Amino acid sequence: MNIHFFSRLYRQKYLRRIRTIMRGYRMLKETNQLGLIRKIKRDLAGVQIKQVNKTASDLFFGEGYKEAELIVRQSLAARVGGVGLNKALLYSIGSKGSPVVYPLPKVFQSVLIDNNFKVSSGRCSALWIAYVGLIWCYGLLIIAKQFYAAFRNIFNSTSDWTEKFVFFVGLRKNNLPQPCKDGRSYDVVTWFTNWEGFVNSPSVLRHDVPDVKLTLINGRRVEFDKNMIPPLNSISGLIRFIGWSIYAVLFSTIEMSRGRWWNAFLLSEATKSAVVRFAKSNQIASEYIFENSITFYRPIWTYEVEKNGSKIVSYFYSTSEEFKLPSGYEPNSAYWELMNWPLYLVWNKFQEDQIKRHIGDSANTSVVGPIWFVSAPIELPVIPRDSVAVFDVQPIRNSAHFAFSTMADLHYSNSMVHKKFLQDVYSVLASCNVTLVHKLKRKDAGRTVKSYSYLLANLSRLSNFISIEPETSPVRVIENCQAVISLPFTSTAIIGRDLGKPSVYYDPIGVIQKDDRGAHGIPIINGQEELMSWLKIALNKP
Repeated sequence: MNIHFFSRLYRQKYLRRIRTIMRGYRMLKETNQLGLIRKIKRDLAGVQIKQVNKTASDLFFGEGYKEAELIVRQSLAARVGGVGLNKALLYSIGSKGSPVVYPLPKVFQSVLIDNNFKVSSGRCSALWIAYVGLIWCYGLLIIAKQFYAAFRNIFNSTSDWTEKFVFFVGLRKNNLPQPCKDGRSYDVVTWFTNWEGFVNSPSVLRHDVPDVKLTLINGRRVEFDKNMIPPLNSISGLIRFIGWSIYAVLFSTIEMSRGRWWNAFLLSEATKSAVVRFAKSNQIASEYIFENSITFYRPIWTYEVEKNGSKIVSYFYSTSEEFKLPSGYEPNSAYWELMNWPLYLVWNKFQEDQIKRHIGDSANTSVVGPIWFVSAPIELPVIPRDSVAVFDVQPIRNSAHFAFSTMADLHYSNSMVHKKFLQDVYSVLASCNVTLVHKLKRKDAGRTVKSYSYLLANLSRLSNFISIEPETSPVRVIENCQAVISLPFTSTAIIGRDLGKPSVYYDPIGVIQKDDRGAHGIPIINGQEELMSWLKIALNKP
């Protein structure tokens, strides 16, 4: 067997598919129809699977029983309503109307048909059945793992945990305290210990980031715990879990044979919820803190812990905006309307209004100011007094990321815009003998447009230009500069204003309307002359 032949054949087929997908994207962009994908996502979010509530089992869903239909929709959109669906739709467009082939239930297929897409119903349904089967098998694996963890926990005589604790969900290493030489760290855990709403929280803070030593921050212990879902530690709890598992497997199997796929689809999540239900109260955190961009899906187990008195918090580490189009505003966040977190921490009134536009006035929000997120123990280079912090977002290749937000409608996904931003800002600052201190949002060299990377490398060789490591907290950079210039609508402009620094959004191509609410009240300027005038006032230069 010629392995190289089959490898080459697969690669050729893969490249043909990518080219077709990119052709579909260009066709939408050139005809100003990128909003079609946004509309489809909104339509998918609005599809209600009414049969779920009629057949939902409270034994299966537990405390999430009353929200069963919403839970199914959240999970469905999270698993099959993302990038994979985008590519399937673009492939259909790029191949001039070939039917969509993607694992989708009938309710989602109908949405595509209503939006004038051809759908291979037979193949989509067959793929969907196979996908649900795999997800169900994964649920069986989770049951086995939880049984094994409980068995080990019980018979190893693990002592009960007695201290109350808070659990931070989904963190990475750079979200944990990592102070520089000055002893300060601008990570999200440190932010929470400084937040007035956290004053009465327990002194033990847990996370599931491995290979991180125990640390102390503001008198609180920050420590690793691999078990966000605690393993059962009692014989009675294990017996109850075994009984539930037998019921759940049989119930989901029977329901799946009747075409009610949602129970099999959610078996793994329902298992975690059952474990929490049968756990002792001292195994449960008093607060669970979720970073909002992790998911709009609210895990079923959070309903269980909330019933037992735990607090569930969802926080935003940045702002996410919808650019104002000539025709007005259009939602970008298609699935936000599915969210039902008990509490949202938002930066300001602008973000609070945005959340309530999507979810409704019933959304429970708390305005807390900018929330720190990442930090690294990287010392800053020497920054001259006359310096301005500059923040943009590196452009990503279309083959790696297709931009469907309203910013793409205004050509902000074009790398030329990002390059002109840097060139204009550097030209103005250099003419005033002001140093440009630039920080990338993140390291992403493999997906970044090469011409942008070349420009950045060339600028880094010039005088009056300082590059800052992406892992560095933007707060630390802004504190050491006199003013802030940001590409619309990055959150750094809001951080700058919060720190008392002159802050502005610079639009290099003049397409953003001055009254765009996405600016959160921060001035929007365009053209080098406007930028020069603002700079002289901001730095008090003649």
